[in-house]
Amino acid sequence: ARLFLTLVCAVVVAVLYILLCYHVRVQPRCRPPGLRDSPTISSIRSFQGYSRVPDGKPLERALCRHCAVVSSSGQMLGSQLGQAIDGQECVLRMNHAPTTGYEQDVGARSTIRVVSHTSVPLLLGNQPYFFQQSRETLYFIWGPAKKMSREKMGSTYQALLKVMEKYPQLQIYTLTEEKMTYCDDVFQNETGKNRMKSGSFLSTGWFTMILAMELCEQICVFGMVSDSYCR
Repeated sequence: ARLFLTLVCAVVVAVLYILLCYHVRVQPRCRPPGLRDSPTISSIRSFQGYSRVPDGKPLERALCRHCAVVSSSGQMLGSQLGQAIDGQECVLRMNHAPTTGYEQDVGARSTIRVVSHTSVPLLLGNQPYFFQQSRETLYFIWGPAKKMSREKMGSTYQALLKVMEKYPQLQIYTLTEEKMTYCDDVFQNETGKNRMKSGSFLSTGWFTMILAMELCEQICVFGMVSDSYCR
């Protein structure tokens, strides 16, 4: 009888714990350093809205289980978070943010870089670093249609074609007009404001978070202020 009561108590405690966790919506923490997932064969998904240069095919890859989104903020200096960042399966960076010389604070790995059309010339100015040393990095370039159009050969798109001729192993994607419109819609849904009418501009950080929410099962953000910062 005593054993039976012990088992019943154990089951009750376990159920209460599960219900409590569900009620408070406990979120998993970032994985500690040194526990980065090993690559495994996962189901490949197709992500519409990201067009590969030069053939225009959509992005196809497996989901990232654990992602680090690293901002270009000076808040990262002295953070000593490099090991924690590199410990995530996928690392997303923005524009031309450097890693060399800052590895202890921001890590060394770059799985994905989301780049504004205005920052493309800065990448082109340091091609050996961005396009030769970082061969495994996927680049996602965003910008207005007149700059990015594949059909009308926008100026930024032409620059990307020349880079591909020099470094054919690169993986470069551009955001389609449909994806840009979707990002505008998300902005309006979140803020209640029409981006065009309000004269607002979306940042590279915005597009990076949109991409991360599509590609990642869990996202750890480094170097951004909390959602209550301006409240």
